[in-house]
Amino acid sequence: MIATNRSRVATDWLKEHHIELALSAGKVGIFEWNLVSGKIAWSPQNYLIFGVDPGTEITYDLFLSRVRPQDVDALEQRMEAAKTSRTEFEHEYGIVLPDGQSRSVVGKGKFVYGLEGNATSMAGVVIDTTETNELRSKLAASEREFASVIDNSPVILARFSTDLRHLYVSSAIEAYIGVPAVNCLGKTLEELNLPAEVSERWARSLRQAIASKQSESLRLSIRTQSGEHRYLESRLVPDLTPIGEVGSVLAITADVTREELAQ
Repeated sequence: MIATNRSRVATDWLKEHHIELALSAGKVGIFEWNLVSGKIAWSPQNYLIFGVDPGTEITYDLFLSRVRPQDVDALEQRMEAAKTSRTEFEHEYGIVLPDGQSRSVVGKGKFVYGLEGNATSMAGVVIDTTETNELRSKLAASEREFASVIDNSPVILARFSTDLRHLYVSSAIEAYIGVPAVNCLGKTLEELNLPAEVSERWARSLRQAIASKQSESLRLSIRTQSGEHRYLESRLVPDLTPIGEVGSVLAITADVTREELAQ
């Protein structure tokens, strides 16, 4: 009866988490650990994930030998906490294969308890997250590179909410208004103490772009903190949501002083 209940728990748990597609892709392995006998059953995918020859008898010590040494203590503490509190186990840790290759995995499982209240087994899955983590790292690196390009560009990029507050602005803005980009966030143009004519024209063009859901152009002059007279040309582009409403407005501003003076 206990074995039957254990299998039912494992099956129900797997169905609940909708991992059938991941299993078929070979990125998820199933395990069942008998805490009484110490025997561990692995699905074929688990052997692949941990780099163990199919058919090898799996023991807890063999499993731990694959876990990255610095992750062992946290892993065991998390399992013990889940067993004691009778909560679901979930933990991300690293593993090292015999050839030195490293992988990232997430273990998820649930303990099963006997009639006397003691944990008798654990059933769950191991998900190979190596590719996901690598993709996340590459994406983060790309975002940092993009941010660096934007911050070092003379073009001013800004994004405004529909109530005309800065959601984002590139660092180039400081050279023109004397306010660091980070201090502009959440503020309207009026709140940045820009000349009334400048802030009013900006606000009018932003409202027009939001109302029409069409791009607007804006050309104006401004005196910088250093006393220079500069001409700026902006393009305001509404960003529409999936339901066709304006979610924000992207503003792209270029310094056209040289072209203006050449006329």
